[in-house]
This record gives sequence, C-alpha cells and structure tokens, in this order.
Amino acid sequence: MKKRIFTIATLLCFAFCSSFLAYLYFNQDNMLFFAETTPKEYTYSYKEKFDEVYLDTPDGACIHALHFQVKNPKGVILYFHGRASNLETYWGRVGKVFTKRGYDIFIADYRGFGKSTGLRTEQTMLSDAVLQYEHLLTKYDKKDISLYGRSLGTGIATYVASNFDAKQLFLEAPYLSMLDLANRKFSLVPKFLVKKILNYPLHLDQWITDVSCPIYIFHGTCDGLIPYACSEELFQICPDNAASSLITIQGGEHNNLFHFPEYNKAIDKALL
Repeated sequence: MKKRIFTIATLLCFAFCSSFLAYLYFNQDNMLFFAETTPKEYTYSYKEKFDEVYLDTPDGACIHALHFQVKNPKGVILYFHGRASNLETYWGRVGKVFTKRGYDIFIADYRGFGKSTGLRTEQTMLSDAVLQYEHLLTKYDKKDISLYGRSLGTGIATYVASNFDAKQLFLEAPYLSMLDLANRKFSLVPKFLVKKILNYPLHLDQWITDVSCPIYIFHGTCDGLIPYACSEELFQICPDNAASSLITIQGGEHNNLFHFPEYNKAIDKALL
C-alpha cells in the first residue's frame, strides 16, 4: 500500500513539474516581454527635433526608431529600452533626458514593439542592436557613441559594448543574466532544467568582461524587479581596464531613478 502511494505521489509530482516546465517554455515570451504595437500610420509628437528611422534587417524584418537631434551635439546615445511599452506610449519621452544635456539619442523598438516587425529571438535582438550601431557609424565617429541600457536593455547594450568601440556604457537596473533572474524567481526548479528551456539567457555577466570603455551602473536599493545585489555582483566582475562606477540610489525603485539627485549628478558628470 505504501509503495503504491509513493508511486502515485511520484507520478503526480512528475506530471506537475512537467506541466509547469511546459508552461514556462511556451509562455516565456509573454512573461518576459510586454510588447505593445503601434499603427504604422501613427504620427509621433515631441517638442524635441526628431526623425523616424526604419532599418531593414537581413531576414526581412524592419526595426523602427526615433532619432532625436540637437544643434552641435556632444555625441549620441544609443538607447536600449526595457521589456514593456514602446516609443509611442513611453520610451519616446526619454529623448529629452539626453537632448537637454546636449546629446542626440537614437532609440528603437524591439521586434513586436511599436512599429518594429519580425520574429524576436535572442539572436535577432542582438543582431538588430548591431545594425543600429552600424547605422550610427555612418553619421557619428565611434568615439562619440555612448551606449545606454535600461533593465532588459542592459544586456543588449553590454553585448554591443563587448564587440564594438564606444565612448561609455550606461547600465540602469541591470541583471547578471536572464538565466540568473529565472533561477532566482523559480528557485524550486532545478537550474539545469531552467537553462535548458530558457530562450533568452542574455549573459550580460559574460559579455561585460570584454567591455573596455567606462561603465556606469545605476541601481536602486528598493528595486522589486531586479535585485540591487545583481549590480553589486556585476560591479565585482567589471574588467580592470574599464573605469567602472556603481551608483547606488538609496530608496530607488525600478522605474524612478531619474527622480534622484544621485542619478542626475552622475549622468551630468559623465555627459559633460
């Protein structure tokens, strides 16, 4: 009797784990990305001067971006945004953060966001980021291109910085990797299984070791989405040849760091 109960319990546990892993595998895109689309005919309206840019990819997708510009820019910010919203609903507002400091900014929507199209995978996200960098190289010198990643975008920005020259790299609320975040969130699931089913590992922790430009890491101590400890660990593995800074925002949360004097002072100093 006991053996039968044990067998049934084992089978039920296996069935539950299998169903849970299947759910994670088939729903991970919806769990990671909160993509919002924008009609192609939508007209953007911002006080800052900007151009709409469409970049065609080798696999037939189209990446849509806004290129905000100022007179006599000090340089350009290539900005990779977070996992939700798009240029219409939120990220276009980021333009003024940098234009008021004398910088142009180029910010695109990921595939499936805004007006951008195409199949989204980790590899296409990385190749699209490189495409944006190469586009800016036709208009700016590489020493004038700064990379900025916000949340999800920190991994993308770091990948570009690890493979190409840049003036500096800004990481706002970064993670070590999506694999690490998944392991923290689903701590009861064996790590080897999480690694096997995750389509977007985004190993920022591996890419950052090849970055040679100055690195600025911003993180709030009250971040409820990506733990502040991730930035502490990341800072420890920054390469010695990169001038790295960890700017701790006491009481800062995931989406409000720009309200804090510590953030603005550090940005002002870096963008002189």
